Amino acid sequence: MTSLKTSIKTITYLSDIGCLEIQGASLLAWEVLLFLVLMALQLMAKAADNADWKARWGSVHHTDRTLLAHYRASLKSAIQRKANITQAISRYEKLLNRTQKAATDIKRLRPLVEDAINKGILDVDPDLVNHANEFLVIGDRSWRVGQYYDCAGDIVRIKSLDFDSQRADVEIIFTFKGTKSGNWDVKTLDKQVDVIPDEDAVMQKISGGVSIAGINDIISCDDFYRFQQRGMIKITDSYGVQTTESGYSIDFVGTYTDPLKHAVYPDRRDGALKSSIAKWVLGMMSEGNNRQIRSAETFLVELFGSNYGDVIASYGDTLSPEAIQEKIADAIARMPEKTSQGATRNGDSELEVTNAIFGTNEFRASDYEITTAQFGTIGIYSNKDEIKQSMDAASARIAAERKANLNHAVSALTQSWVTAIREAATTGKITPAIADVVNDGSKFMDAYKMDAVQLPSAYGQLSYRMTYNLVSMFSDLAILGLVDLNEVTPELLSMRKNHVEILQRINTVLAGRTDEEKQADADRINLALGNITEEEIAARNEKQEELSSIQGDATSIAQSLGLNYRVSTADLKMMFAPKFAAGEVFGLQEASGMKGVLFRAKDAIKAKFGARWLPAKAKNSDFPGNWWIIETKHNVADVLAVIQQYA
Repeated sequence: MTSLKTSIKTITYLSDIGCLEIQGASLLAWEVLLFLVLMALQLMAKAADNADWKARWGSVHHTDRTLLAHYRASLKSAIQRKANITQAISRYEKLLNRTQKAATDIKRLRPLVEDAINKGILDVDPDLVNHANEFLVIGDRSWRVGQYYDCAGDIVRIKSLDFDSQRADVEIIFTFKGTKSGNWDVKTLDKQVDVIPDEDAVMQKISGGVSIAGINDIISCDDFYRFQQRGMIKITDSYGVQTTESGYSIDFVGTYTDPLKHAVYPDRRDGALKSSIAKWVLGMMSEGNNRQIRSAETFLVELFGSNYGDVIASYGDTLSPEAIQEKIADAIARMPEKTSQGATRNGDSELEVTNAIFGTNEFRASDYEITTAQFGTIGIYSNKDEIKQSMDAASARIAAERKANLNHAVSALTQSWVTAIREAATTGKITPAIADVVNDGSKFMDAYKMDAVQLPSAYGQLSYRMTYNLVSMFSDLAILGLVDLNEVTPELLSMRKNHVEILQRINTVLAGRTDEEKQADADRINLALGNITEEEIAARNEKQEELSSIQGDATSIAQSLGLNYRVSTADLKMMFAPKFAAGEVFGLQEASGMKGVLFRAKDAIKAKFGARWLPAKAKNSDFPGNWWIIETKHNVADVLAVIQQYA
């Protein structure tokens, strides 16, 4: 303990006079060291207590083995900490002794060494005497804090030296490999280089590579080329612009490729460079290399700004108005007569007329617009806005001509249809297929279907759309009195939406007709088609009147029994039964929905009249709900008489 107390007193004295330096930095304050010593004494005391406990209890079988293992681990850890602190104290005592001896030797030998250096007898750095704490000397080699070294392409600077371990804390100034700062063996620092403060700052900015984007704000043009000559500029963008023997090139920059050796710095202040690059870009544009130009967008934005296209165009030639019109005329002359979709230069082909009448979307007219595909690149001219306006005006003229031609063709065709409709209406002859759809306006156009034609869809593609015989359709509508002939005009026939509006109106009219009106229309159509005679119509009407009388009596009797009675007005298809036409069956239903007289009589009417059960799940407009179905060949009065027996 005597040596320890002596060390503490010495540290206190040296700290007070401020003359003690070790490894280039002041020793720990004596208060800190004293704290460590006191902690060591406490740990040693605790270790002694633990040793005494171990002597008394270590060999005794303790029921709580977990607690015993914990105490043993604590004892082992305390002993190790004691050893570490003892070792640290010993190391600092030796260091203190060396420092005291070195201070004495320096005072004694300094005049002799300085005199030898001044006389040229010793060839050493004078700072080795005056700032010895910054140097580490091993044999004939020395390292100093602040010196720079090249380590396989990495530039590092020594921040501090450890004399005992002969290691250095180094800071990475420049690297391509992502090397990190750390503690290195000084023997790996074998290639000293000179780096001035300005270079240090630049190296740190370009370490790891640089993007051309914003490079004007990072390093100067001179620094860029100076460090590029030293192989220390690596472009991190995907592409870079380089100088070549013939001008410039745009080269790919990969992650693992070597740095570009002749990269161009986009100096915004260099007017000559801007002019040269602009001419080079304009040349590529005239050759159609726009995709390659986009690869250099980062460089061009940095050099010219975000509107680099307009700026570059300002360096181009000016195209005269006469030359513009000449190129437009040439572009028009090279337009195709017909596109792959079927559009034509005149705009009045049969397919285009059909689409105007039956389609819902126009043919795409891009092939008949003056674009750069036909005119050529306009970005190479300084007056590209003027050129674009002339191109748009020419495109508008072409579109107007095509539209006028189409309208004329549609008008001529629909006028011929109007004439044909008026002539057909005077004959009174109608289309046979109308007999199947006349009572359902939503299906009316089905009777007049023609061919399906590929017409444009909403997305510019072709899809099949149905066309219709409008002459037959509107002739029949006029004959049936559903359309006034005065309504049938070329304008009505020229557009699909007009046809649809007329048919929607007719559908509303048809839906509101009575059964008698529907029958009258059907008779008129079938009579005109020769499907029925006047005599057959009269006989059928007479029979229907007779049936109506019978049905009226039957309805009264059924109601007295609490039943609903109804004759079918449409075709009826039942499971496990043939299809019955309208009027071939009648139905009976419990009006209350409960099991009543009809339920009690069901077996009798099934056996005698072949009654069939029609459940509610069998959807039918005539018989909603649950019904018993009987063919009309059986007299309803006889059926009701049997049911009355169960009342």
